[in-house]
Amino acid sequence: MTGSTRGLFRAASLRPILALLMVMMVVPMVSGQEDAGADTTDHGGSIFAPFVSRLRISTRDPEIRLTWKDSEDVDGACRIYRHTSEINAETFLDAELVAQVESGVQSFIDAPAHPGDYYYGVFAESAAGSLYEIFIPYRNTTFAPVTVANVATLAERSAHIRGIQAVENDGVILVEYESDQVGRELIVYRSTSPFTAPDDLLSAGIVATVMSTVESVIDYPVPGVPYYYGVVDSALVAEGSAVFEPGGNATETSVEIPLPTAAAALQPEPEPETTSEPVEQQPDETSASPQVASVPQGTPEPVEVVEQPEEPAEAEPAQQVFVPEISRRRPLPLPFLQLNTDLQTGDRLGDAVITVADPQSISSTTQAALDEMLGRLTPRSPESLRPEILPEDTLPSPHGAEFTLRTILDGPIANLAWEDALLQLNNFLSLPLSSDVRSRALFYRAQCFYFTGETARAFVEFLLARDAHFAEAEGWLDVILGSSAGA
Repeated sequence: MTGSTRGLFRAASLRPILALLMVMMVVPMVSGQEDAGADTTDHGGSIFAPFVSRLRISTRDPEIRLTWKDSEDVDGACRIYRHTSEINAETFLDAELVAQVESGVQSFIDAPAHPGDYYYGVFAESAAGSLYEIFIPYRNTTFAPVTVANVATLAERSAHIRGIQAVENDGVILVEYESDQVGRELIVYRSTSPFTAPDDLLSAGIVATVMSTVESVIDYPVPGVPYYYGVVDSALVAEGSAVFEPGGNATETSVEIPLPTAAAALQPEPEPETTSEPVEQQPDETSASPQVASVPQGTPEPVEVVEQPEEPAEAEPAQQVFVPEISRRRPLPLPFLQLNTDLQTGDRLGDAVITVADPQSISSTTQAALDEMLGRLTPRSPESLRPEILPEDTLPSPHGAEFTLRTILDGPIANLAWEDALLQLNNFLSLPLSSDVRSRALFYRAQCFYFTGETARAFVEFLLARDAHFAEAEGWLDVILGSSAGA
């Protein structure tokens, strides 16, 4: 067993302790809410958790997307509240009720009317309609604010490109265009096929990523190959809503750098040089010495007129041209420096050891509650596993990159066509995606690797997706580690 695997098993051994701490935190909260208007009395000595969990927030200005997991102990609707401060018992009265959704929906899209920082809380209702005012950060309330920077849609604030031109000049391709926005990030693409649809980006290469103040880019493509160019706002590419207009942000005709032999043939032959003996110019004897003309008396002296230099015209601002650096590349990564001795004293440093507190005995009530909670967790057998779809990918009306991902989920993944799903996900992940969409695509690709028997690659992919989808990825990691341990 490798060191990293031992570390994972060591981390897994801490889960009962974390679960215990969560139970000890939740039970006082529930018992302390008896005057909140909802029924929180004892339910046969079992755990009663009338609150949602796994509240997750994602933003796509001007929309804020909320997903959560309903409580198993109540069947009532959920109310969504919004506030400019963290929602707790002191600030709840000033929170704004945004919406009420039925049980089982487990998602909502909010669009605040003004930019700013917002906090959210999702609270469950009892069957009688009473609200369970229980505040648990990271479970049913947000601890950090969600920032809405702009209420305008992405299409309204993105840069629109027009007048694109690509010309060959002395062995390079100069791409010129105009942008109607400042402060936007643009991506310049190159392809051997014309740009007509967003899917054309899958076979295109990125020439440069520049700000919208740069309106000229120099490219060094392979000579002898005709290329087309396109420029688009990077945010539109990440959303999957990039649109190409021939003659606007995409070239209508291809351009190529001539091959060296063809370029030499096109150049006219230089005319033969003729040499001749230089002819010495004989000085004119009459002009050997300067002649001074006599000026009659009384004639006014001529006035010397000095021409004034013209004032230079006001210089136009120089156009910014992006020239890529093609030689400054480090072929190998630098080695990791691990210090074993103190740099000042020379004393040997001890190994870093993570200490764990000594186990403490718990009360019988807490032990019974913990046993019941762990009893609900039935082990997942590899044979019974099915594709798992994240709550974010059940929201209505996806568009852009999320629509493309949804077609993969509803197509090859729903039909258990894992090889086809892997091919489409690989192409999808080659696009510049937002971190949220990319983590979800990695989660689904990890499942494809698992069902095709590539558990090692699936394990790595689940680790990459775990930061954004911890609870879902952990279950799959447990299955992989369990099957590896039993092998």
